Amino acid sequence: MVIWLSCFQGQNPCRPRAGCLARCFRLALLCLVCGLASSSSLHAQSLVLSDLVLDNSNSTMSVHYGLLVKDAPAIANALHEGLQLRFCSHVALYKKRSFGWDTLLVEKETVFDLHEDTLKQEGVMSIAGKEIRFPMTEFEHVFQKRLASLTASLGPWSMAQKGRTYVVRLTLSLSRVDVPVWIRFPLFFWSWDIVPATQFEMEFVY
Repeated sequence: MVIWLSCFQGQNPCRPRAGCLARCFRLALLCLVCGLASSSSLHAQSLVLSDLVLDNSNSTMSVHYGLLVKDAPAIANALHEGLQLRFCSHVALYKKRSFGWDTLLVEKETVFDLHEDTLKQEGVMSIAGKEIRFPMTEFEHVFQKRLASLTASLGPWSMAQKGRTYVVRLTLSLSRVDVPVWIRFPLFFWSWDIVPATQFEMEFVY
């Protein structure tokens, strides 16, 4: 209220200047962003790759990998504070080129959402429209077990050519999904990642 009055001092309160409205909007936006940011400060937790294997099973190219999350209790605390999180794992196969960009052949993505049902004090993990519920006291065990063994089937090995070099790129992130679009769009430079996006690469010759 004090800010509003100071903007319109000495003017017709029914016809405020556009500049004052713009300043008030920017201030309100800044306060909201600071509130959103302060409630999600997990201080750059890391996703640690514990395993990465390229497999040939029934002539199908598959990537098997496992992950460890440092300081899982901090993520559980973020859920307890009301944050809604999304884990995303993106696996892509590229044909390596000597010049220019590598050629993308196939990509697969694994996504699941996390939030806490505060009334029941349960964690909720949503995967492909299905909910998995568990006591929040078991969050670290459930979350780690889910990340310990993941698989992405990329397709038939016949798409690879003998003697060519290929690259498997694995990108991992844990981000907030409860930030309004009208905040995300103007602040596209602001990172809403709880765990910063991390990329791993594996190069092989077929």
